[in-house]
Amino acid sequence: MSYTISLFVHNLGENPVGRALPIAKALERYGHKIEILGFTFGSSEIYEPYRDEVDAKAIQTTRRPVEFCRNAWKLAHEAQGDLIYAFKPLVSTLAPALYAARIVHSRPLLLDVEDEEVYLDRVSDLQDVWIKILRGWRFVTSWKYKRLLQFFRGSVDAVTVVSTALQERYGGTILRHGPDEHQFNPERFFSPGQLRAEWKLPADRKLAFFIGTPKSHKGLPTLASAIASAKCRNWDLVLVGPEDNSFAQEAKEQLGERFHALGMQPYHTAPELLSMADAIPVPQLPTPFAQAQVPAKLLDAMAMSRPIIASSIGDLPDILGHGDRGWLVPPGDQRALAQGLKTVEENSQEAKKRAARAREWYEQNASTQAVGKKLERVINETVAERRG
Repeated sequence: MSYTISLFVHNLGENPVGRALPIAKALERYGHKIEILGFTFGSSEIYEPYRDEVDAKAIQTTRRPVEFCRNAWKLAHEAQGDLIYAFKPLVSTLAPALYAARIVHSRPLLLDVEDEEVYLDRVSDLQDVWIKILRGWRFVTSWKYKRLLQFFRGSVDAVTVVSTALQERYGGTILRHGPDEHQFNPERFFSPGQLRAEWKLPADRKLAFFIGTPKSHKGLPTLASAIASAKCRNWDLVLVGPEDNSFAQEAKEQLGERFHALGMQPYHTAPELLSMADAIPVPQLPTPFAQAQVPAKLLDAMAMSRPIIASSIGDLPDILGHGDRGWLVPPGDQRALAQGLKTVEENSQEAKKRAARAREWYEQNASTQAVGKKLERVINETVAERRG
């Protein structure tokens, strides 16, 4: 049976839509109608890479409680779904979703959790009590509002999560948010040489692509230092993402002409960009946030059958078959990462074999078809349980 499903997504002006989009496509593949709802804080624009991919009901708001609550009420009334699906257990998503599912309508309510941002901040001393609890009530995105909302988490009918770490905390079904297998298909015709010329990238260099916004847990400095080493003298670094940050600027200073910045790019260009890569490093650092995550760029690279060198943290070893579907290195170890790149360079046939096995795993576990099949079971069980 097909349903209309309302997806409440946190801050459409930033990258949380990157998790919701492949799940929305998986639901559509199984015949469901999808509507995406959410807030934009500050700018009214949808996050640039997904601007052409998402048709959303967006309400621009501030984080001040009175205005936010008024807009949350409006957003909840916009939801027309037979099921309500909140992405992230936050005030911006779970609160209006709860209102829509329990007050405006009587609908099944699902919750998706993709990272561990709610429980990372903890009250550790008396100063924290003052700062986090007794003051600072001006913004609904602050720590105390997130934690208070957890009292209502038991109201949801089903949960989906991205990793085993999050499953241990929230329960539910693990969903790996891989891209569409038809769009991300290594058998599509790509001409890497021609594409490199079009993107003004060197034809005679090995290219390691770093895709996304550089942040402290993503390990760009480790990758830049690895490429700067003697072992990687044949490698260049390509950044697909914003370069107006300290991590990108440091990499640029360190690598000089061996650093290439392509800026933010539309999501539909990802397959052709990945087709030019000789390797996709995923150098995550061992922070609690990263350990609970599964980076989308990892699953995109697996879909496009690219050689992957990833930090051995969280679920990444299991996803990469403990080295059967890529290379694993200790997090933060630039020497091991450099050796991994050199190994990919010197063992092209083995790199192709591991990348092909990565594609096979993706098809079975993270493709649109695979994700949709899991979601179909979750939805049917949830609807049947609510009907009694």
